[in-house]
Amino acid sequence: DAAGVAAAFARVAGLLAATVEPAAPTSSVAPTTTLPSTTLAATTLPATTSAPATTPATAGIAPNTTVPAPAFKVSTASRTSASLWLGAVATFLGLFVLILMLMPQTKVSKARLGIEQPRSVSDMGKRTVSAVEAALERRGTRDGYATKLSVADIAMRPGEFISSVAIGALICGLVGLLIGGPFGAVLVATLVCLGAITYVNRRKAKRQAAFAEQLPEVLQLLATALRSGFGLVQAIDSVAEEAEEPARSEFAQVLVEQRLGRDLSDAIRALARRMESDDLDWVVGAIDINRDVGGNLSEILTRVGATIRERHRMARQVATFTAEGRLSARILTAMPIVMGLWQWRANPESFAAMTRGGGLVALVIAGVLMVVGTFWVRRIVNSLAV
Repeated sequence: DAAGVAAAFARVAGLLAATVEPAAPTSSVAPTTTLPSTTLAATTLPATTSAPATTPATAGIAPNTTVPAPAFKVSTASRTSASLWLGAVATFLGLFVLILMLMPQTKVSKARLGIEQPRSVSDMGKRTVSAVEAALERRGTRDGYATKLSVADIAMRPGEFISSVAIGALICGLVGLLIGGPFGAVLVATLVCLGAITYVNRRKAKRQAAFAEQLPEVLQLLATALRSGFGLVQAIDSVAEEAEEPARSEFAQVLVEQRLGRDLSDAIRALARRMESDDLDWVVGAIDINRDVGGNLSEILTRVGATIRERHRMARQVATFTAEGRLSARILTAMPIVMGLWQWRANPESFAAMTRGGGLVALVIAGVLMVVGTFWVRRIVNSLAV
């Protein structure tokens, strides 16, 4: 009760007063005992120089008067500090007991009140990912991002990937802010975002190219399975078991969609759109024609595979002929950017003239012309490869 707590505090205060009050006169005694010792020491110094006979006497007086005084002071100070510490601990314990007595014994959980707040970093991360997923769903771009990540073989949801890239760009931007100021922060954050996009696109293009290279062998496996007496579904199942990546996982997904009730032609056509393969569109057309009018599907697949193999041979030959032009396009694209960054770091005073007035206008015009020239050269090279 409150009366008991008040009595406990009164007793603690009385003990503190009883221990602190005797220490006041003892602390004043110490200077009175030390002052004669200092004066004696001062008088003994000339005595030691003038008369050696008086040195033992003064030496004997100094220890008798000065040694007890520091010991008495140390013991008094230690007793006072110990008493103060004990009083502080007792006061803390009393306040702690008082708070426990005044606090309610039962608590209402936030879940019962309908308040849901993130309690850890993982909960906050889940909420952030859910918010990003909802934003992408409202804009209608979630399926496109999910398809890109699936083709690139990145086992992340679009919200998780975008959140990770945003956090990485923020951290790298702070580092760039410390190194190069606001311009460095914006530049580093932009490079991180562009690097993530480039990474996804390169993985996607590499996997699509590998699928296109494997397609003639996949058609040969299908034709062989059909000649052996298997149906088309069983032939695709054999491809999903025996082919190499990425054809194995992609045709396994086709089988999963077909078993869930989707038409087989629609599932293969979705695979062709996902892998951006015109050759696979031909295969789907051949399968649809064979389903409508009949015929030897294994022979059709063999001929389609031979045609695709010949087209790939010609594409590799054209790529060899245009390798020098593609390399020149990359060098001409990267050279202005590299030279501009070098001038910015090596001679910032001269580069500052390009960030204002006519220099800024010239820089913008040069950037636009460089972008137009880059797309022009790439279009010329790609037209030769078609």
